[in-house]
Amino acid sequence: MEGKWAIIADDLTGSCDAGAPFAARGYSTCVRLHGCAPAVPSPDIPVFETSSRHLDAREAYARVRDAVRLAAGRRIFKKVDSTLKGNILAELEGIRDALPASRIILAPAHPAMGRTIRDGVLFVHGEDTGQRLPEAQWLECLDELPATIEEDAVYAGSGALARRIADALPPGPDPCFRPRHAQVTVIAGSRNPATLAQVRLLRERNIEGVSILEIERDSLYSPVFKSLLSALTPSALLIAGGDTARAAAAHLGARGIRLAGEEIPGVPWGAWTGGSFDALPIATKSGGFGEMDVLARAALLLQGEPI
Repeated sequence: MEGKWAIIADDLTGSCDAGAPFAARGYSTCVRLHGCAPAVPSPDIPVFETSSRHLDAREAYARVRDAVRLAAGRRIFKKVDSTLKGNILAELEGIRDALPASRIILAPAHPAMGRTIRDGVLFVHGEDTGQRLPEAQWLECLDELPATIEEDAVYAGSGALARRIADALPPGPDPCFRPRHAQVTVIAGSRNPATLAQVRLLRERNIEGVSILEIERDSLYSPVFKSLLSALTPSALLIAGGDTARAAAAHLGARGIRLAGEEIPGVPWGAWTGGSFDALPIATKSGGFGEMDVLARAALLLQGEPI
């Protein structure tokens, strides 16, 4: 199976989660933020971040349909939130209408993060959420990850499915490397209980060279957050929460992220492209992902320490 894939995701952390396995496999993989020109002209794996999770269904549909057209004939992987947030069906309709002859297979389970599907119902860490997979006559839904990747299908799912697709590719020519940066700033805007607990533990650990900036969701696009970012002098950033990462990118004038890989599950890393922090290492984490010590481990990873 050739590496001619493109990824479409509705937020920034999802874009990084889906792209990181391809970068780790040796393919140049670059996230292009919605509304921005590509910072890297022709990556092996382009990732189109549509910023569409919180939009109405009609606009989300249009953004994804347009992203398929930008993918210019590549195979499509559509990143879907593993807790089924966002405009999943509308965005898959955008793909269907842009690629009317394609089969679309949805498999959003992410067992390593406690997200499983039973008879079309989402369970998170064994708890029944009452949420069901979307239904449409043209959509094939799977409770489990597919055992093989078919040549004629469009796939939609979590970062776990992205990894399965990447692992089926031959190794690429772009080797992954580990970061090593002394001063790490952790930015947390997610109010997910998992992130709040992770930040508390990080404060307790009091790791040398690691500072923490917490920001309220209502302030993400405020001049206050922009001013705080402008005053930072880190050698690397670690951001928890997709909305927080996207707001930081907007304030910094970034156009995307060139991904490098993922050594801690759910914490992909790379470097900003464009803007005032161009080439600065950046790691991201979705709000609900990770064990209690994930931020502490990720900060140590960015410092080049053993984890």
